[in-house]
Amino acid sequence: MPARPDGRPRPPPYTGFMVRCLALLVPLTLSAQIPPIVPRSQWETPAMKEARSVADSTAGSPAGWLTVAEKFSFREARPYSETLDFYRRLAANSPHARLRPGARKRSVSS
Repeated sequence: MPARPDGRPRPPPYTGFMVRCLALLVPLTLSAQIPPIVPRSQWETPAMKEARSVADSTAGSPAGWLTVAEKFSFREARPYSETLDFYRRLAANSPHARLRPGARKRSVSS
């Protein structure tokens, strides 16, 4: 490909096309409104089915039964140990929750 009169190399021929496409697509992407994700699970209450978002579906829940993530609009989380304690309490109080042991660490023998 011949250089420009000032000696600089010419850009590939498709560069202008790519720039024009990006100039059109970026504003369209940024202006698109993403609808909220509707919560779905195997067991839903009528309030959960009517909710427009997870925050709406947990709004009527008793404060003691919300996870930290639910309490703080999913901007905070807690360590695994606290999450496990919450689930143990849930499993002790609900026939729908059950805690089963997971995989165990194996010792490596040399």
